[in-house]
Order: sequence, then structure tokens, then C-alpha cells
Amino acid sequence: MPDLSGLSEEQARRALAEAGFNEVPGMGKHSRLKLLLEVLSEPTLLALVAVLAVYVAMGSAGEAALLGLFVLLVIAIAYLEEGRTRDAVEALGRLASPRALVLRDGVWRRAAGREVAPGDLIKLAEGDRVPADVEMLEAHDLRTDESMLTGEGAAVPKLPGDRAFSGCLVLSGHGYGRVVGTGVGTRLGALSRSLEGIEPEPTPFQAAARRTVRALGWAAAASCLGAVALGWFEGRGLLESLLPGLTLAVALVPEELPVVLTVFMALGARRLSRHRVLVRRLPAVESLGAISLLAVDKTGTLTLNRMRLAKVLPAPGVAEGTLLAAAARACEPDPFDPMEQEILARAGLPVGRLERDYGLRGRPPRMGHLWSGGVLSVKGAPEGVL
Repeated sequence: MPDLSGLSEEQARRALAEAGFNEVPGMGKHSRLKLLLEVLSEPTLLALVAVLAVYVAMGSAGEAALLGLFVLLVIAIAYLEEGRTRDAVEALGRLASPRALVLRDGVWRRAAGREVAPGDLIKLAEGDRVPADVEMLEAHDLRTDESMLTGEGAAVPKLPGDRAFSGCLVLSGHGYGRVVGTGVGTRLGALSRSLEGIEPEPTPFQAAARRTVRALGWAAAASCLGAVALGWFEGRGLLESLLPGLTLAVALVPEELPVVLTVFMALGARRLSRHRVLVRRLPAVESLGAISLLAVDKTGTLTLNRMRLAKVLPAPGVAEGTLLAAAARACEPDPFDPMEQEILARAGLPVGRLERDYGLRGRPPRMGHLWSGGVLSVKGAPEGVL
């Protein structure tokens, strides 16, 4: 029998302090200071600040105050809009983070995926997302989808001693495992680390906007230098010559363009959210807006994931309660399948101790449980059971 003891809360805290939270690169909270520096580094905003400095040097308090107010307004809009977008992306990331059933201080409880620590004992069942790299100690017909790591869509069976990898979906079965890797120490973390250096390419609209701004920027720089040279040639001072040049440069470059682009993308995402479409990255709004016909291959149906046992048809001479009790013994003790949940809700938990679990196998498939007293309950396709 494998060791199915878990960590204590104190041991888990020490493990988390040593290994860090179970997060892959890019999941952490973005820096507000870094965001502010990105906003302040906009070339058009730097040009405005330069003009503001010239007004201050010339003693034009009224013009400096008015331009300073405009600069602060542009900074505030860009900062708030970009910050709101990044906050939404982080919220989606936390929403997508898997929760794990861990054994702490001898009690099974649900924990956030980021709080899973190395050495934790976790339970995996059909429909779960594996929260970390796990070495399986016990597995019953456990199969996972590793397509996010390998690109292969075939279900991968897991036996005791095999590893289930972080982020993969459990397709069938259940089992227990010990966490052996978290965060960047997982295979998913290694994949994320290798992708960190890849910069996302700009969308066609972003590329066109950058070309436009770059062309206007060169034109503005040339106009600024021409105005300064003309003023110097006419005998004006450096500041007096520089101010018209910078003013002309700022007039040529649309400093509102980054703000307008962000606001329009945010408005598009908001309109899509009213139609129950979540936009994870704002540039995706541009691609969605260019679509005239969208074909979707939808498998399955959207349901409540519940089943209802409408009728029980026992064989002649067999009581309904006897049939329900046999069906309950053939179900998993802690089922994920909605049909098994409904059977246990009608019949109650089986009496006795589960001695052996025969997982789903064979063609056609069947499965069974051996209970104390030598009671074997089997279910599956009729020809498989027979």
C-alpha cells in the first residue's frame, strides 16, 4: 500500500517559503512602477515634457500650467486604461488557475493552485486540471490529456510511478499522487521559460499605426530643426528659437493616438463582453472586428452536468433496493461522473470495505469493485460483463 500521508500546514508553509508559490513565469502581478515608466517613455509625451520645460525656463507660468495639466491628463488616461487591461488579464489568469484537493493535517481540502507545495499529497479525478507535476502513487484507469505540452491529442494512461504534468486535464479515472515539481520546476514552467524571450508581433493595425507615428515623428523632428535654424538665423535666442520648433513638432505628432487606440480597443472588448465573449488581449479585438463569418465546431452541449435517475427496472424477483445497492457498489466511492453521483444519491453509500478496484478496461469496456465479504459488483456493456 503506498504512503498516502500528506503534509501539515506548517510543513506546507515551509515548503512554499523555500520553493516559492506554484506559479509559472508571467503569472505574477505586474509592476505599477514599470507600467508608469512605460507610459512616460512614449515619444510624444516626452516631446510635451520638453515643451513644458521650455515654458518653465522662459517664465511663462500660464502656458506651463496649462500644458502641465494636459500632460498629467494624458498620463492619467494612458496609465489607468493600460492598468485596467492588465488587471483584467491577471484576473483571468487567477480564474484559470486550477484548484487542488490536498491532504493537510489529515484533512482533505481545496486549495488554490498557487498554494500547492512540493511534497503535498493530492487527489486527481476526472475533470480535474493537474495543478503541479505529480508522481502517481495510486492510479485507477487514470488518463490525462497532454496535448498542451506535446501537441498529441491521444489520452495518456498513468500508472503508479508515472508523472502527471502540471496544466494537463484528467480525462478519466482517479488516483493519488505526490507533488514533485511546482512553478518553474514543472515541465510547463520550463516551456514557459523557453517562451519568455519571444516578443509578440504587433497586429496589422498596430504596425500601421507605428509606421504612421514614425513618419510623423521624422517630419516633426525635421520641422523642429528647421524652425530652430530659422530662428537662430534671424538672430533670436536659443530658447526663443526652440519653443516654436518644439511646438510645431508636438502639433504634427498626434500625442492622443496611443490613448485613442487603447480606449477604442477597451470599448470593443466591453461590447464583446455584453455578448458573453471574453477578450484576454486587447489587440484581439482588431482581429475579431475584421471577421465577417465565423464557423465554430462545437462538440458536446452546454448543460448543468447533472443526471437524473428517472426509472429503475429490476429483473423479476429482484427488489429495487437490491438493484440500486448493487449499482452503488459498482460506482466509484467518490465519483465525478454525474450518473454515478445520482445513483449514490438514490442508493446511499455502499456498506462494507472496498478491497479491490478493477478499472475501466476491455472492448467493450467494463469495470468492477470487490467489496469485503467477497461481493463483486460489475458494470459496463452487457457483452463485456457477460
